[in-house]
Amino acid sequence: MGRPAAALLALGVAALGLYGLAFMARLPARLPSAADWQAAREVLAREAAAGDAVLLDPPWAERAREVLGRTAPAQLAAGAPLSILSLPSLAGEELPGVRRIWLLELPRAPGHRATLGRELAGRAEPVGPTHSLGALRLAAWQLRSPELPLASLAALLSRARAEPPGAFSRQLREVDGLPRDCLFAELAPGGTARVTFEGVPLGKALRGHTGVVGEAALSGEDPVRLEVVAGTVALGAFEDPPASPGWHPFALDTSVGAGSAARVVLTLRAPRSGGPLPFCLEAFTLP
Repeated sequence: MGRPAAALLALGVAALGLYGLAFMARLPARLPSAADWQAAREVLAREAAAGDAVLLDPPWAERAREVLGRTAPAQLAAGAPLSILSLPSLAGEELPGVRRIWLLELPRAPGHRATLGRELAGRAEPVGPTHSLGALRLAAWQLRSPELPLASLAALLSRARAEPPGAFSRQLREVDGLPRDCLFAELAPGGTARVTFEGVPLGKALRGHTGVVGEAALSGEDPVRLEVVAGTVALGAFEDPPASPGWHPFALDTSVGAGSAARVVLTLRAPRSGGPLPFCLEAFTLP
């Protein structure tokens, strides 16, 4: 490398270094303060209602989950948390049970993109004012065609019976790179876990997703099998694709019992090969 090229390289490295230092120096002013987060929490505690969710932009702003996840708006049952959505895109995302989305933006933070707001505008209408809260911006959007399930089985878990006892819990776990609110079970090789729900309102379909948590999704060779019974009717089975990371959709016809309430039994059967599998399942009954 000649002297002119070396000098240019050194100059470029120095410029990048100075840019990095300047970026880091300005970064704190672009991020929300504790007071900003508290202001957002107060707005949501005052104005949010059942069926609301908070959508983060940028999705990495998980500080919101710690601060706002404890928020219990007066319109909700005591202690009920707000649903927090960390999604890179709304394209193809189902939002069961969500009527209204609060778009919580950090407009000056790294990773903020206007695309989420544009995607939201494609399926919702803005309602009410936009709240400017320091480095945060918060606005409510009403979904034009909300999908309103008759029941979420995860929400009914506290009244369900698991075999073996404690086999299922409601957890927020990472599946396919995103946090998912789901029924969680740690499945032993060749093991079976079963959960029974009483008095579940049925409509035309039972729909949901399954997925292996985190890196364990890459290690399996055989599928996890989900079997569903409503009342005395075996609705069918679904096999989570083996060694396939993802949040895999399933749908089962429940029209035979539509308009009634029934006992619903979910059974998970783990493959005999491999190690323990951390497994997530969400299921909703739809009108």
